[in-house]
This record gives sequence, structure tokens and C-alpha cells, in this order.
Amino acid sequence: MPRLTRHDGARWALPPVLALVVLWQVDPGRAVAQIADDDLAARRQARMERELILGNARIEAGQPSLAIAHFEDARRAQPSAPEPYAALGRTLLDLGRRADAIAALETGRIRSPDDEGLLLILSQALEANNQARQALALLRGAARRHPRRWATQARRADVAQAVGAFTEAVDAYAAVLDLASTGADVPHAERQRAEDTLAALSPLLDGAHPRPGHCAPSTSRAPRNTDR
Repeated sequence: MPRLTRHDGARWALPPVLALVVLWQVDPGRAVAQIADDDLAARRQARMERELILGNARIEAGQPSLAIAHFEDARRAQPSAPEPYAALGRTLLDLGRRADAIAALETGRIRSPDDEGLLLILSQALEANNQARQALALLRGAARRHPRRWATQARRADVAQAVGAFTEAVDAYAAVLDLASTGADVPHAERQRAEDTLAALSPLLDGAHPRPGHCAPSTSRAPRNTDR
């Protein structure tokens, strides 16, 4: 597509409307196809948003089973968007359909592998389905890829503590505090919870772990089960 060029060689993209006008002059057939593509994308996005709103309205009305059809329609409208999968997975999980929730969320993660919301809900579904260690492995990998996502670290800490991997739990809670100290927008309640849990876990580790504030985030240390 034509572009505006500055004297220093850098390139400025034409505004979308002007670019379409230029394209129309150069290749009318392609311009028509572009208009059709843009219109289809806009209609798909609008349909997804409408179905999500309707699904959430069903949930607010105490009709989660009826919300599922809306979330599935939203997913069909925008198969690559994470929001329909998250809404569908959460609703299925709340209805006790754990295996279905896991299947929907895993499909969503294939489409949007780096979406944190999908990851967190999937970890909850796995834990509810007696697959906490699989959830921990998933969170551990995500924390390694995205070490500055405090919600992932906090969830990793919770699951590690639940399965008795106390050293890993301490590492992850300390990572939350380290992120907070370096500018991450960690809510005060989450910081306080991390501090309180670290203090509670310290006796289980016989003081072998560094004190909070002196522990850099770690995602590679193998967890140690401690049953005392």
C-alpha cells in the first residue's frame, strides 16, 4: 500500500481513509475487497461483544446455563479472541463442568497462549479437578516466560503452597513483593497477603530461605515438598 515518505527516509503510513482512497484510484477491485474485509471484521467484533454482554446478563439474572450459548456464539464470531473462552470456561467451572471448562480454556490458550486471564482460570479449573500439580507446572512455565506478571506469580504461590511445594511458594510470594518494590501495580491486599504467608511459611523451612525483600524472583528452582 502507498506510504508517505519523510526526507530522512523514514516512512509514515497514510491515514486509513486516505490510504483507501489512494488504493481505490490504483486498484478499485482490491479497494472493494479491503472494504468488505474491514466490514466483516467489524461485524464479527460487534457480534462477539454483543454475545458477551448477553451472556453476562444471563449470569446476572441467575441463568448461567443459558449464558453458555451466548459465549459459544461469541467464540464463533471471534475464534482468536481470548474473552469468549475465558467467559465460557469460568461459567462451565461455576456449573461444576470441570472437564468441559478445561477443554474450552485449553482451546483458548492455543489461540491466545500469552493471555494471563485464560491461564489463571485454567489453573483454577485444573486445581478444582484434582490436577493441582498440572496447574503448578503450567503456572511455573508462564512465570518463566513472563516474570513480571504479579498475578501469575501470586497464583503460582497459592498452588505451590496447596501441593506442599513450600520452597517454590516462598519464591513466588517473594517475587510478588519484589515486583511491588520495583513499580508493579500490585494491590495492597495482595502485598499484605504475600507478606503474611511468607511469615507463616518461614518456620516450615527452618529459616533456610532468604527473608522477604532479599529474594529475587525465581522461576527455575525445583520445588521442595515440606511436610512438617
